[in-house]
Amino acid sequence: MIQLMMHMWVAYPALVVTMVVVWGLLLYVAWKVGEIGRWGDE
Repeated sequence: MIQLMMHMWVAYPALVVTMVVVWGLLLYVAWKVGEIGRWGDE
């Protein structure tokens, strides 16, 4: 039981960090695509 709790204690923050990184990359790519699109419109 204690080992499971320790595993969750490590896995949950790692999952949150992974989600934040993935969302950050998606937002960055979307922003870059938007920037390129704006340059094309000018």
